[in-house]
Amino acid sequence: MKIDLCGDLKIKRMVDAAARWATSLRASEAPHWLILLGNSGVGKTHTANRLWKWLKTRPDFSEVGAYFPDRIYWPRFVEELREGNAYGRYRDMMDWNYLLLDDVASERLSEFSTEKLHTLLGARVGKWTIITSNKGMTDIAELDPRIASRFMRDGSKIVDVRTTDYNLRK
Repeated sequence: MKIDLCGDLKIKRMVDAAARWATSLRASEAPHWLILLGNSGVGKTHTANRLWKWLKTRPDFSEVGAYFPDRIYWPRFVEELREGNAYGRYRDMMDWNYLLLDDVASERLSEFSTEKLHTLLGARVGKWTIITSNKGMTDIAELDPRIASRFMRDGSKIVDVRTTDYNLRK
């Protein structure tokens, strides 16, 4: 059996970054973002969901506004915004103590979706945020340089995991 050590080290780097992010939060450091980038099947969403599950146990994980904080699958959420059904939650997301945006920039890209993402990210500066995307930073910068700039601000931890899809590992 051949073991993909390079891929395993990349995944370890992602898990270590997630652990450092949680340690920073626990130590009451200045809020910052954890951004997990990489191809499908490398564990970005799994890692983010584990952090989200832990965040939900914190005493400061609470309702802000009319909607209780929830993990947001960005492509589906953009469709809800397009239909006009999610603007209250969208506004509340700007103020939640914690936010997980999963699969950012994998939706049908449009001026509408990039503007909504840029506005949300601008409002989230200085708040604990987890973002996953199958795009790399170059792709995101080409999509919208303002979004890439937001990703890099305020001590964000960015990990790009390009390795073999878990389902293809043998």
